[in-house]
Amino acid sequence: MKLILLATICLLVVSLTSCSQKRKDFDTAKTAVAQELRSPSSARFCSIDQAEFSTRNSGRMVKLWVDNRNLAGVLVRTHFEVTIDPKSGLVKAATCLECAADDEKQKLNEAMAELQGLTSPTKASASPAPQ
Repeated sequence: MKLILLATICLLVVSLTSCSQKRKDFDTAKTAVAQELRSPSSARFCSIDQAEFSTRNSGRMVKLWVDNRNLAGVLVRTHFEVTIDPKSGLVKAATCLECAADDEKQKLNEAMAELQGLTSPTKASASPAPQ
């Protein structure tokens, strides 16, 4: 009986510690993201239950979204991934996921344009040389 009670207490302590750590990480992530927004006063963040928590490469990760007004005043939902150092509890990185995707699309478009501008060696040698 004492063993069951002890196991229950240990489970409860671990559960409460985990919940409080999630809350701290969520609040830290929200603060970091708010600093990146154009209009933080209009920001509406997802709930802690809607955020995703994971551990990767010795860092705690929080993925969350925020609804915020852009420069045109339009409400836009943006997703962020925030990396928190487990030892210090400080933010190591905060990445706008849509922004990163847009950057990659831009790089891909630039690379495609550059490739299209190049002449294929087989096409160049197949065409008759000007005389």
